[in-house]
Amino acid sequence: MNLSIYRNAQEVGKLTLDDRTVFTHKLMGEHKIVADSIAHAPLAIQLGDYIEWLNERYYINTAPSLEKINNFTYRYVIEFEGEVYRLYNKIFMDEGQASFSYHGDPQLFLELLLTNINSIDAGWYIENVEDATAQTLSFSDTSCREALTQIAEAFGMEFSIVAKGIYLQKTVGAETTLQFEYGRGKGLYNLQRNRIDDKNVVTRVYGFGARKNLDQDYRDGATRLVFEDRYLEQNTELYGVREGSVTFDEVYPQRTGTVTGIDAEDRRIIKDTDLNFNVNEYLLEGTVAKIVFKTGTLAGYEFEIEYYRHPDKEIRFNPFVEENGYTLPNDLNYPEAGDEYTLVDIKMPEAYIIAAEAELQTQTQTYLEENSAPRVMYDLNLDEKYVRERGIDLHVGNIVGVLDAQLGVDAKIRVVEVSYPLVNPDAVTAVIADSIPYTIQERLVANAVENRTEIRDVDRERIELARRSALRFRNLQDLIFDPDGYFDPENIKPLSIETLMLSVGAKSQNFGLIGVSIEANADGNANTLSISGGQLAHYEIEIEELGYVWNIDPVVFPDLDPVKPYYVYARCSTTSLTGEWTISEEPQRVDAEAGKYLFNLGVLYPVTDGRRDFDFTNGMTFINGDTITTGRIKSLDGLNFFDLSEGKFKIGNEDSSLDFNVTEEGKLTLKGVLVSSLILADTAAIGNLTVRNLRTRDEGRRVEITEATNAVTLFDEDGNYVTTLDDQVDENFVQQRLAGLKARNPNNERQSTITGNGMRTDGSGIYIDAPGASGRASIYAKYAGAKNGDSAAIAGYAPTGTGLAGLFVGGLKITGANGLYLSSSMHYNTRRISTSVTLTSRDHFVSCYNTQTITVYLPRSPEVGRHIEIRRINDAAVAVKSADRRMLQAGQESTIYVGGGRGDTAHFVYDGQYWLYNHMNR
Repeated sequence: MNLSIYRNAQEVGKLTLDDRTVFTHKLMGEHKIVADSIAHAPLAIQLGDYIEWLNERYYINTAPSLEKINNFTYRYVIEFEGEVYRLYNKIFMDEGQASFSYHGDPQLFLELLLTNINSIDAGWYIENVEDATAQTLSFSDTSCREALTQIAEAFGMEFSIVAKGIYLQKTVGAETTLQFEYGRGKGLYNLQRNRIDDKNVVTRVYGFGARKNLDQDYRDGATRLVFEDRYLEQNTELYGVREGSVTFDEVYPQRTGTVTGIDAEDRRIIKDTDLNFNVNEYLLEGTVAKIVFKTGTLAGYEFEIEYYRHPDKEIRFNPFVEENGYTLPNDLNYPEAGDEYTLVDIKMPEAYIIAAEAELQTQTQTYLEENSAPRVMYDLNLDEKYVRERGIDLHVGNIVGVLDAQLGVDAKIRVVEVSYPLVNPDAVTAVIADSIPYTIQERLVANAVENRTEIRDVDRERIELARRSALRFRNLQDLIFDPDGYFDPENIKPLSIETLMLSVGAKSQNFGLIGVSIEANADGNANTLSISGGQLAHYEIEIEELGYVWNIDPVVFPDLDPVKPYYVYARCSTTSLTGEWTISEEPQRVDAEAGKYLFNLGVLYPVTDGRRDFDFTNGMTFINGDTITTGRIKSLDGLNFFDLSEGKFKIGNEDSSLDFNVTEEGKLTLKGVLVSSLILADTAAIGNLTVRNLRTRDEGRRVEITEATNAVTLFDEDGNYVTTLDDQVDENFVQQRLAGLKARNPNNERQSTITGNGMRTDGSGIYIDAPGASGRASIYAKYAGAKNGDSAAIAGYAPTGTGLAGLFVGGLKITGANGLYLSSSMHYNTRRISTSVTLTSRDHFVSCYNTQTITVYLPRSPEVGRHIEIRRINDAAVAVKSADRRMLQAGQESTIYVGGGRGDTAHFVYDGQYWLYNHMNR
């Protein structure tokens, strides 16, 4: 088998293929063909040449590997990369800027990406994009490929690229009927389970929202949005309690308003006639309310509100002035009717707080479901004969069934990687996984080493106090004297030092950092150091009339020597408040370079066990009498520390600890602490409390929580238990014991339960009284026992009693033996077209009114059993194609034409492998 190589549609060479030329496709990742081939003469190939495989092009983007075996034998290893790699060739920019923030929904971000890539590589287009709430994202020197990953991850979506068409949606691929099982004739030669990562398994998650639009009285002083229960649990019976937390800064009480008008003479005055509360009644003391535009020319900008006039529903905001004097709004950028906005730094009405808490709980539950079990992947080695005989065409993103009793696998799992040799596409190997990573690892290869990120952030108030303290100690050094006449050089002995004052550290090292993070082993590479941008505030050195806080840009140091240590410096100007990070293999004095201060930040150690460590060396310690003044005290392992500069500390271990400003900003946190006695203030509030046994009083009416029974029990005034929340409420009814609520009548021992198995009562029936305009609503349920299980039915009746009434949103599924009965007509979604289109998941019957030949593309990722009808109205031909599925007529077809003339109708049904075609003549 030969494979032609093209340049500008002209063949420039051929490759002889064997099983070493392999196609690989990973979901949102690698998409390439690697050819390992022998040629008998040098190939005249270059970057940009391409091959074609299954109607897609794969390009040479990196220099091929060439080995000359002899004068007549040359071995080439060539990587042909799919269209997605061409996105690496263009920097993602907006209005000529490579570092920018952009506000929009997924559609707007993809349109900006198309503007970029089409400027150097025409033909890219949006195939499908799902809607989502607009966001503001920041980009800095990012390629279009990296930007696409960032956009998908930010909106919680997945992307796929076919030819140059981009899909961006919640899930790519579709569920199939395919099932593979280990054993002869069952599809699997080999099944291997690999762990992705279980370090982050959490079974109890505390959910937090943003700090915005909350007042100091919110939920007993909570500084972030929380929901009432504070945490959610899942799989604790399997893995025990493994706590974690998640913060959603985009979730907070907010209202998205729409500008209904602007003042003709003052563009800083907007009106919103639908604003349903008086903003002035919800202002926060000491905080200026702000308006943030979400759409329009001011999208993403925040403005302080000057005033709000409720009778007119009118807001006037102050202008925003950038450092270079650019002012908004202006003649080009100003609010208009229809622009959307939200208000921040106010206390929102209760209804918005309740809605935000519900959204937070929903997102926390989603996070818990994704992280409450170990993430695994399986390598599948498929039976070639099985694949060939059944015409299996495996695609990344699709969901398949895998069964192996010995490994305990019986699940529907997504295909995340497919590979096969081009000479035998049926020799498929695949990877399936229950989680999908957002990655660009095919262009960023790194060893899996532990990253260590050091962050320093000292606020301005602490900086000024530290400067005053340092100057005070320097003055003290000048004023100190020997009152006893005792201290002289003879009293500095080898085993002891006696003195009045001790200063440890150098003056040049006495500085703090603002917003700086240092990441050794950046991106998993032990030979890369990354330092973020931020500020250096010096406590003893300053530039006269300018100040003592230097601004420093971020930097990455790649390709470090693994056996060498490095000194890390802030190279700051002596005449302006600017600087840069630098490294050196040799120590440098602070004044080693004219016009610069070389402030030593710390030491990056050589690689040990595949990783590097970093230690800070800045700071000073003063010892005077009984006082020690310093910045940080820590244990040798670094796990216990007192950071006096940043106002935080931690003492303990992973199971039991006490910390402040570490687990949660501004909070004192106790974990695994044994308390023998505790006295609370009269107004004290307790949240997120874990206890083993609790009793509100010794007898009579009380509440008891006991670890042994794992239940919460309520007792009446006579000491009889009347209500129980228990994890085995169903123990007297079914074998499967579920948690729930049990209510007991102590007079006759009758009880009622509510669990996941349903509602049961031996005391009375269930009565629902719901008055309405048309009478009362009711529920009729019939429950019958069967030998092999239980069955249940529920029917809702119209108020007139003449027939069944029901509303189904999202579809209707019938699993009963009698099927579906309709007493009225059935209607299909119908679409009229005259030009080429791609059908969507909503299309069923398509009428083609074209006068020239057009192409209809069947929907991507169809469900099994999907039915499409296409009718020709005129004589012009209608061609039908499928982008990701094969079509079957008498044999496999890439294009099928609808009938032979006007009035003919084509029928397509997807059976899980093929679009099956038949047609009906007029």
